[in-house]
Amino acid sequence: MSLDLYVHCKSSERLMTQQVFDALAARQIGATLFEDYINYNPAPAGPLKFCTILGWMPTSFDHARLNEILRHGDKKQQLKRLFANEVIAYANVEGHRATDYYETFGDDYPDSLAGEIDRHFLDFIKSAKTVYEIQTSTGRSDLSWRFQMALCCAIAESVDGLIEEPQMGEYFFPKDAEKHFRGFAE
Repeated sequence: MSLDLYVHCKSSERLMTQQVFDALAARQIGATLFEDYINYNPAPAGPLKFCTILGWMPTSFDHARLNEILRHGDKKQQLKRLFANEVIAYANVEGHRATDYYETFGDDYPDSLAGEIDRHFLDFIKSAKTVYEIQTSTGRSDLSWRFQMALCCAIAESVDGLIEEPQMGEYFFPKDAEKHFRGFAE
């Protein structure tokens, strides 16, 4: 089962790929953004639409080593080994217009959440213009799950957003994330 986290944001302006990179660097997380997870082509600079992000602790890995791996024909096998050994982590991020995202849950969403979540969270969701989905797939490592949480927090802090953890039905702001998420470097 994939695990998804969401960040609801009141701004319609998309987060820029460089902002994501900078937010992770500020958390002492090395990262590279790719437009796909098949060929690992670099993500274009500009507004965040969809990307796969590889992350690592700078004490155990670096960009130079990743670039060397990506230049070789057996990059899939080498990356698979690094994922399995929890040297690198990954998460996919996709930005959606909030109205498009909410329509996938039916015409009455987010009104259907009334009585299910705190009023201040519901009001925030109703005023959201953008939703960022941060996802890992089945078979993810513990490191990828922790990276996904750190990435979600970095995005939420960057856009002053509301985090949704749908598996547990929790909503919280970045300042409260430590109560809900473990740290990436654990």
